[in-house]
Amino acid sequence: MRNTTLLCCLFLVLFSQGLFAQTPACPFPPPPGAEDCHATCIYCDLDGYMGTNNGTPSGSNTVCGLIVFQNDQWFGFMAGTTSIEVTVISTNCQNGDGIQIAFFENCDSSDAIVCNPGAAGFGNTVYPLAYDNFIIGKPYYLVVDGYGGDVCDFQILITEGAISSPQPNTPAQPVGPSIVCSGTQVEYQVPAVDNAGFYQWSAPPGSSINGMGASANIAAPEGSKVTITFGNVGGSVCVQAGNACNPISTSSCKTVTVQAIPPTILPPLVVCNQDLPFEWTEEPFQTLTNPGTYNLLSIPYQSFIGCDSFVRQTIVIKASISTLLDTIYLCQGDCFQLGGSQFCDPGTYSEVLTSYQGCDSIVTVTLVEIDPNGADILAPQGQTITCAKPSLPLQSLNLPGTVHLWKNAAGDTLGMGPSILVNAQGFYFHELESMIGGTNCTILDKILIKENTTLPPVTAMGGVLDASHPTVQLMGNSILSGMTYLWTGPGGFTSTLKKPIVSVPGFYTLTVTNPQTGCSNSITVEVTMMI
Repeated sequence: MRNTTLLCCLFLVLFSQGLFAQTPACPFPPPPGAEDCHATCIYCDLDGYMGTNNGTPSGSNTVCGLIVFQNDQWFGFMAGTTSIEVTVISTNCQNGDGIQIAFFENCDSSDAIVCNPGAAGFGNTVYPLAYDNFIIGKPYYLVVDGYGGDVCDFQILITEGAISSPQPNTPAQPVGPSIVCSGTQVEYQVPAVDNAGFYQWSAPPGSSINGMGASANIAAPEGSKVTITFGNVGGSVCVQAGNACNPISTSSCKTVTVQAIPPTILPPLVVCNQDLPFEWTEEPFQTLTNPGTYNLLSIPYQSFIGCDSFVRQTIVIKASISTLLDTIYLCQGDCFQLGGSQFCDPGTYSEVLTSYQGCDSIVTVTLVEIDPNGADILAPQGQTITCAKPSLPLQSLNLPGTVHLWKNAAGDTLGMGPSILVNAQGFYFHELESMIGGTNCTILDKILIKENTTLPPVTAMGGVLDASHPTVQLMGNSILSGMTYLWTGPGGFTSTLKKPIVSVPGFYTLTVTNPQTGCSNSITVEVTMMI
């Protein structure tokens, strides 16, 4: 192909800025195919076209991996259907090799959409070329080239589909802001219009469309959306749809006013004290550290439509809430519920709850356990009824705000004071009802009272006095150790010996006493005199 560097560069500049130089429709009668894609026009009726590819060789670009262009001719056309088949008939080929053909999406495509590469010796034959994904209303390009540089007469037939579409409908009203600021860049768009090959946009004076002037012709489908930079005045943003082979549609417009926007007022925000310090998310990012009400104003922002805009917001910072509950008195084994937690041991506890303001509230309570030993029964050491102690006192602490109840194992009430006197063995129960700080606790204690009134066993023997034996030894004993012994007899006789010696006849009594219980047992023996 011939050198088209300058044309290509110009086209790329325009395309990169969003503009499209619409390929014009061919005049009537249509001209021969162009030797350069950029020089062709749109053939609104290509069916039956006849020509010869005898142009100047354009170069050796390779497309589809098979075709090397040598003496190509280009034909622009507009897709009227999504599926199009073109059949090219070659005749009078100089070398007998025929032609090769291809579809291109645009003149700057690096490769063809689809190709029929032909073959050596296939001159004077029929060459079909079909494609199923055309966009209706968009321009495309057909190239006819001689195989191996062959020159042939050829005829183009449209054997399926159409290369011309109806006139596009009027676009819908552009979608975009109605109020903008001077210098704002705003996007406007319309739904795609059937059969549109391009969109013609216009904007108020002083505006630019896609960085260019106040009007622009932009190829479909990209042209359904544009970015407009507004000047100092408002007006109408209008769009028309067209294609190369039909008159352009009527305009659809939207009135746009250029003016400043009001400040943005954000909803009031409540901040809890535990969330301090609080940093406002709007510049200049003020930091608040104390409770109070703050009316904040941001620095000037450039809004989404390009104007200076301010943000206002009221920030209310709540003070922390701390609550100290009255002392709570617990019975043994009881717990106190505070928020979602249970506390069962004496002590001071704090729990973070949510207040009616939605902030943390710190609640503190002190728990005191009512003395679980308040019902303890105090009894004499040993807790045993003996001969020396036939009754025992049972007593408890006489605490204020308490009621006492004493019972035996049979459930009989024995007394309601802080103490009682018991004289029988068995279990005794003390029930103490304590009322402190509005808490009523019942505390129990029990005690086992034993009894030991067993008499110590005792044995004794007297004796016989005679001339040969003026004295006799009394024999006393108990099988228990640790006992005390007391002999009494005639004439005021007394002795603490187990086996005293006596010389007076008469009756002698031995009393054995258990010093631990005070229980005593006695036996009497006789000492006789033989004459």
